[in-house]
Amino acid sequence: GRESGEDPYYQHLYRVNLDGSGLTLLNPGDFDHRVTMGESSRFFVESYSRVNTTPASALFSASGEKILDLETADFSALTEAGYQFPELFKAEADDGVTDMYGVMYKPYDFDPSKKYPVLEDMYAGPHESYVPKQFSSGRRYSSWTEMGFVVVKIDGMGTTNRSKAFHDVCWKNLRDAGLPDRILWHKAVAEKHSWYDISRV
Repeated sequence: GRESGEDPYYQHLYRVNLDGSGLTLLNPGDFDHRVTMGESSRFFVESYSRVNTTPASALFSASGEKILDLETADFSALTEAGYQFPELFKAEADDGVTDMYGVMYKPYDFDPSKKYPVLEDMYAGPHESYVPKQFSSGRRYSSWTEMGFVVVKIDGMGTTNRSKAFHDVCWKNLRDAGLPDRILWHKAVAEKHSWYDISRV
């Protein structure tokens, strides 16, 4: 969560001196970055994407200089077949300060003029976060979306990979950890999208 304006779950590679000074971002960009360092530690290859972008890869020097773009996935056949990326959505949590991040998967024949019931695949903490951050070739929730549901995944307060205060919400509070946040997230989506049937979640 160091990079302003980005999803705080996105991973980056940094360089830092042994005394903790000189922290330097080596692979900027509003994506989730996965890095493989070469044996010499002089170069690294990174693969980067979001759930709503085509994945790509690039070669960098260890100092963070991009040497060349290696590959961008070819989605032409997917696009021709009618593939649509899932939709990212961010809404304010119950504390009035923290942002909650989630993703929505829609039916293949999605029609915004219709109303859709919603299924939330939920994990309410602790120990892990589950909202996907990288593109995946699998249709994660297709068995539900093709029955006419919009399926959502939200990392509410109490899950990991954010601050200690964020995680501590579920301390001795497993029963409803993150539930007030999730309710507000659903309401925020329903306010923006008329097709989101908040009466059937």
